[in-house]
Amino acid sequence: MLDWSHSEDAYGTYESSISLEELNDADVIYDGKRVNFTELPPNDYNRPWTVRLSTITEIPEWNLTVSNFFRLRGAYEQIIDTGRTEEVDGESLDVYDTARVDGAPTWDMRVKWEIPTAKDQALFVAVDVTNVTDEVNEIVSSGSTAKTTYEIGRQYWLEVGYRF
Repeated sequence: MLDWSHSEDAYGTYESSISLEELNDADVIYDGKRVNFTELPPNDYNRPWTVRLSTITEIPEWNLTVSNFFRLRGAYEQIIDTGRTEEVDGESLDVYDTARVDGAPTWDMRVKWEIPTAKDQALFVAVDVTNVTDEVNEIVSSGSTAKTTYEIGRQYWLEVGYRF
């Protein structure tokens, strides 16, 4: 299965808290100009596009299923506080800039083995590996400060069950 999506978001941020700078609508420097904090372009954490590809391979004689899920999310830009200040008319103003958040590839895999026990029933064991390549996808900022964070790395999940 191959899938593609394109999305846009009208909301500026998912944050529930605001800083003193935001509350007071302080002046800041953005794009070389002095502007009110509320005049900064809104951040849109929504990835502009995503492409997904799923594969499922079944090997009936071994009661084995191997599934792969590949995803590539598009890059986007985000407004961040650089941590720098500039003196303007004797006033120290925070400097904001645009930072690029790169595209993010991921590959997840699931291997499932079943032991048939009765008609339409089976004992099964499944292992999920998320982020198989352990790709480090950076996120430029968390909130309005220039702080690099990372998406979750590789994880393993084990599921044991009985299907009936």
